[in-house]
Amino acid sequence: MPVSEDTPGSGASAAAQPPVIDSDVRGKVPPYEKAAWAAGGASDAVMTTTIGMFALPVYNMGLGLPAPLVGWAIAIPRLLDAILDPIMGNISDNTRTRWGRRRPYIFIGGILVTILYWLTWCPPKAWSPTWIFVYFILISSLFFLAYTVYLIPHAALGFELSGDYNERTRVMAYRSFFGSIGGLFLPYFLLWSKSPLFGGNTVDGIRWVTAIAGGVMMLAILSTAIFCKERVSAWKQDKIGLWPALKYTMTNGPYVIIIGTVMLVIVACFLVNPLEIYVLTYYTARGDDKLGAQLFGDCNFIYGIIGLIMTVVLTVVATRIGKKTTLLLGELLALVSFLLTLYFYNPNLPYYSLKLPFLETPLILHPLLFVKLILNPGLTSVWILGFSMIADVCDVDEMKSGLRREGMFGAMYNTIVIKVGISLVTVLSGYAIAWSGYMPKVEPTPDVVTNLRYMYAFVPAVLLGLAFILTLTYPLTERKMCEVRRLLAERKLARAAI
Repeated sequence: MPVSEDTPGSGASAAAQPPVIDSDVRGKVPPYEKAAWAAGGASDAVMTTTIGMFALPVYNMGLGLPAPLVGWAIAIPRLLDAILDPIMGNISDNTRTRWGRRRPYIFIGGILVTILYWLTWCPPKAWSPTWIFVYFILISSLFFLAYTVYLIPHAALGFELSGDYNERTRVMAYRSFFGSIGGLFLPYFLLWSKSPLFGGNTVDGIRWVTAIAGGVMMLAILSTAIFCKERVSAWKQDKIGLWPALKYTMTNGPYVIIIGTVMLVIVACFLVNPLEIYVLTYYTARGDDKLGAQLFGDCNFIYGIIGLIMTVVLTVVATRIGKKTTLLLGELLALVSFLLTLYFYNPNLPYYSLKLPFLETPLILHPLLFVKLILNPGLTSVWILGFSMIADVCDVDEMKSGLRREGMFGAMYNTIVIKVGISLVTVLSGYAIAWSGYMPKVEPTPDVVTNLRYMYAFVPAVLLGLAFILTLTYPLTERKMCEVRRLLAERKLARAAI
């Protein structure tokens, strides 16, 4: 039977509790704490995006592994690992240690996941495609297992940092800001891997690049475990079983709407993400793979700069016009941006170069950047507001169940959206490339390039349209959430008086 979080459970004694704080009475979160949590979240985004973005260029274009096999090598571990997410969420919600419910898992998982992130890019080149495929599946399975141990508690910690409606958006904005910083340099991994300093080829170079990146990300993740505080009232609630926790989570209507919306956006973007390097290389760059890699890096570098600006802008906009309205506008912008790629990803449009002191080669300024200018606020609004809305949903859940279960909400988000959703699109993206007629190490025909361009434009546009329609049904406004917070406060006062 669900009980209030004010009811003493079988947790640790007060003497064993770490320095934590109750987010029910906590409005503002110190900037250093928001930054520490956000840095760990940005590392998560960099690691998973690296695998989705560069698995095909490295394993398909570099090592000759067929594209569908690359897709399965990423998807199978995620699908197998998906069942562990709700288990990990329930474990984290029910954990009682002197260091908290979340931080021990973030610390241990963060170390393991960054080491395995690097090993993902280290298959022996002399092996046959079959054994390379086996290596990729094995290492990525271990990677996603460690990823679950770290990510689920990390997401839950972010949901419970503040009880304030708008402060939750600011917390998630920090995560988006740090993610944009990582996004500035992530697209250049492919270009840097071709540097003579790292061996002059993608397969050798990516090992050095990801080793350096992994070290930085490990420090960022550990900062979360060291500097972030946890929710004190959750220490007092009784533990809840896995199946009741799953039931309460998946019968929460607003949560299901958020999951469906973000799922559609994730599928829309990640399904075609790997196709961009093919379109840039074989269409915009007319087959020049180095120019294609630079275009890919440059436009995504500027995309990251736009993201830094849009994080601030969208946070202000969302606090003025509401999370739902801002999210709807973002989805509409993203939809339009993909349709515009048919014109702006054009080899006949003029461009010029800009020399920057920290770049080895001049930055290419191409009209396709206009697409990124429109796309960024669209997707940034989803990443910020989706998580902020889930934090609101946790309050609605407390009204129903009497428990704080941020771990389970983060776990089911990770299972449905990250594991199942991205696994699905990873497999489909590999088949999409094969269906286009593309063959590894064979110059594609104009028809193949056209197929790639149309898939890159129209598939995400349709899915984003569906996400827009679903978002229209989301019921939680700021006024509604203020009422929920008031009722929760009255409930706790009444129980305290008994």
